[in-house]
Amino acid sequence: DEVLIRHFAIGVNFIDTYYRSGLYETALPTGLGFEAAGIVEEAGEDVLHLKAGDRVAYGQGPLGSYSDRRIIPAKFVVKI
Repeated sequence: DEVLIRHFAIGVNFIDTYYRSGLYETALPTGLGFEAAGIVEEAGEDVLHLKAGDRVAYGQGPLGSYSDRRIIPAKFVVKI
């Protein structure tokens, strides 16, 4: 139920400073960032609404958009 996305753009927001400073606690290790857009590189076999090569974005989900690539549950991702 997950997709591997290669990021081309990420959102950088003020709330990220709260995670960096420790004001908002999160389990470690962690990445930062909630938003990104990119290309699907791989989709899990149960993912029906996305396929490799699709342009996609997500605006909320688990932390971790400050990365080149990431695996994220497909339920957070929309085709653009």
